This record gives sequence, C-alpha cells and structure tokens, in this order.
Amino acid sequence: MAGSGDILQSGANEAQPGPYKVLSIIFPGFNTLDLNGPLDVFTKSGQWDKFEVTIAAENEITESVEGLQVKRKKALVIDKSSPAQSAGDAEQLTIAEACAQYDILHIAGGGTDMVQTQAKLADSAFMQLIKQFAKTSPSKVAGQKPRPRILLSICTGAAFPGAMGVFNGRACTTHWGFCPKLVTILQQAADAAAKQSGCGVSPGTVLRARYVDSGSNDAGVQIISSGGISCGIDAALHVVDQLEGQAAAQGVCEILDYAWHKTAGLITTPVEAPPQNLRG
Repeated sequence: MAGSGDILQSGANEAQPGPYKVLSIIFPGFNTLDLNGPLDVFTKSGQWDKFEVTIAAENEITESVEGLQVKRKKALVIDKSSPAQSAGDAEQLTIAEACAQYDILHIAGGGTDMVQTQAKLADSAFMQLIKQFAKTSPSKVAGQKPRPRILLSICTGAAFPGAMGVFNGRACTTHWGFCPKLVTILQQAADAAAKQSGCGVSPGTVLRARYVDSGSNDAGVQIISSGGISCGIDAALHVVDQLEGQAAAQGVCEILDYAWHKTAGLITTPVEAPPQNLRG
C-alpha cells in the first residue's frame, strides 16, 4: 500500500500541471460548514490559483440542513442518457468525466437522518461517483508530477464512502456522535463485500480524531476523513500541507484567522485492528 504523500513525493522534480481540481458534492440536508470550511481553505491557498473548486449535485437547487439553498455548478449524472432537470440547468457531469477531470473529491456530511437516507441510494449518481472515484488511479503524463487523487469525507459524510466499501480494512473518522452508526455501516459494507467475493473482508475501523489520513489504496487514491463539522477545516489544511507544504497551509490559516489543529489528526496505514478503535 502506498503511504500518505507517496504519489506526490515521487515526482518532486517534475512540473505540476495547472491547479488542483476539487469536486465538492452535496445532497439534500448537507451541512453548510462541511461544504464551506474546506472550500474556504482550498480557495484561499496559493493566492487563489492553486485549487479550482466546482460544486456538483443531483438536484438543481440543494437545501442544506440549516435551510440554505445552493445552486449547483455541474449537474451530476450517471451518464449522458440522464435527462436534464430544466432547459436552463447546469452542464451535466457524468461519473466517468468526474473521475477523469478532478483530483480531489470533497464529500460533505449533514443531518444524520438525511445522511442515512442518502447512503441507502446506492445506485444514485452521488453514491456511484464516490465508489468509482475511489477505484480510479491518478493520471500520469510524462514530464509532469502525477496528479494527486484524494477522497476527502467530512463529518457524517463518512457514511457515504463507508457504505460503498471504501473504508474496508482502513481507519476513518466521523462526528463523535455518529461513531456508533458508522461502525454499523462499516460492518454491513464488509459483510456485503465478503458475500459478493466469497472471501473474508475486514470492516473499517472508526477512530476519534480531527482527521484520519489512512494513506493510499490499491488504486493510488489517498483516503482522508474528518471528524465533526469544523474538523473539515483541519483535514483540508492537511491536504494543502500534503500538496503544497506546511508554509502554504500556515498561510491559509493566517488568512482565515484560524488556529490549525495540525497534531490532532492521525496518519495511519491499513490494518485490521488499529489501536483506539471504537468497535464494540
């Protein structure tokens, strides 16, 4: 398994082509700080030119758990056969296009009931994108640094990659109040994978931390999850630190007037039973 930052360090003397492209996906009942915290970190990095953020959703207008309505920039669809919601709606973005065009998938969490409802929609474009993004290796062009490939879940948003098996055999975190439910989701995902493959599958392990970076999976996708709500800011700063260095991350903190909880995160490797786990 590749460790945290291995992909990036391997091409240290090669040119980085263009900004890092971030796709932020939302669903009915998302939490606004889960979206805006990381978004503010990314858009304040490198004098606003290091990260390019796009918001995508299945619905033209998506209402947050707080009642804020957000209009999407991209219409998230399974494929081009999906009908547009309206004539004036946003340009469609298929799962295949999203996996090919974006370096970072940022997944907001939200209200627990709405999160659990969304997590059960396994065939939706939202859930299928998470599954496919985690399986898609980063692109490599001769003479350029490998593009990063990062899946970042925030707060209760861990339920989505958890339900799709992304955390199988890995450590992760979520809002402290959602930990027991996430443990159940991870066990169900492991059981489903074991039934399908006919082999034993270790469930993911839930840790209490502001963020958990469990390194890269077999496809070379770095899997990062954050604790509750404001922890997403620390997780996003960790991403900036990984990609652009600590000075860049600290510069973002100064702009945001934010005290970075840098040492409150955990960097782990895939193991069957990490310490500090919350499995009963």
